[in-house]
Amino acid sequence: MGREALKLMQTGQTIYTGEELPPYKIPLAGRFYGNTESSAAESNRFYSNITRLNEHEAEIKGRRENRGNPGEYIRDNPESRLVDFAGKIENEVRKLRKRKRDLMERNASRSSIETIEKLITRRMKSLNDRVRQYQ
Repeated sequence: MGREALKLMQTGQTIYTGEELPPYKIPLAGRFYGNTESSAAESNRFYSNITRLNEHEAEIKGRRENRGNPGEYIRDNPESRLVDFAGKIENEVRKLRKRKRDLMERNASRSSIETIEKLITRRMKSLNDRVRQYQ
């Protein structure tokens, strides 16, 4: 199945479920979509940041387990100071996504679901903004 056919199928599914479809997944429109302030762009940055911060966390834990000095690593990689904050935000996002799914299963109003989506984006942005401060 081609990329545009897949996007068309996803568009049809979201009409039925009422779930938000990121503009880059809309057939043809995704090619012209470049808004870096969108929730989809924020989400992409968020998960990239989470991945990188998880790598920092693994390095710090590895140094502790091997009786090394994680302080040196943290000094050389200041964004690694955000590991705990990132874990907290990731858990909050996970809980909000579950809450959104529950609302959708109960056929809640679109405005209720959009409120949760905005909260998710806001939490993601809070981490992204903090990471940006270290770059």
